Amino acid sequence: MKSDNIDIKSLTKEEQKELIKTYAEGSKTLELALRTLWNKKLYTTACCKGHLLGEKHFYFTSMYSYIAFEKGIDVFKYLSDDLINNPYIVLTSDSNQAIFFYGENKDSLMLMFITDIMKKKEVNSRFLEGKVNKLLDPITKEQVKHDYYLKSGFTENEYQEIRETEDDILILRMKSQYNNIDKNESEELFDKCIRIKNEVYQRKLKKNRGR
Repeated sequence: MKSDNIDIKSLTKEEQKELIKTYAEGSKTLELALRTLWNKKLYTTACCKGHLLGEKHFYFTSMYSYIAFEKGIDVFKYLSDDLINNPYIVLTSDSNQAIFFYGENKDSLMLMFITDIMKKKEVNSRFLEGKVNKLLDPITKEQVKHDYYLKSGFTENEYQEIRETEDDILILRMKSQYNNIDKNESEELFDKCIRIKNEVYQRKLKKNRGR
């Protein structure tokens, strides 16, 4: 959830507390993170706890949780070597800093981050420069995506079908840089992804109603 249109600093402690609960989307870990950061005057502009398929609607998914910070705020200097070197952590810095937590243990990683922030000791790790704006290793990313889809309710066959269809979409996008592509083919591939996701979503709804 974005907070860049709200002046957090102008809010009372009680107003901040209520806003944190809203932004945390029910995640106690994210709620603790925001509370810790704001208490340290490390204000955020956006965050997300991560969403499995169907938590909002059948096509919205987010494999990671993240926290983005106001321009000029430097949280990276407080990060420990253990956190920076974790393969499931991504750090980005463009106009502002952001930290992304991937994998099954993303809540544990966020707790490690909170611990570093609570210490608020400038580490300035020698590993930081090589980590910022570096994407997940392709093998790690594929494993995260596989685990995430299966946790969301996809069968192995459905995941592989989605994966192959997304590869075909990527190939079409690459071709589109040089040639006119068949729009019908592109739309059919996107429709196929939506159809598979909708089938999984409907199956989850039916299962939940049967409880």
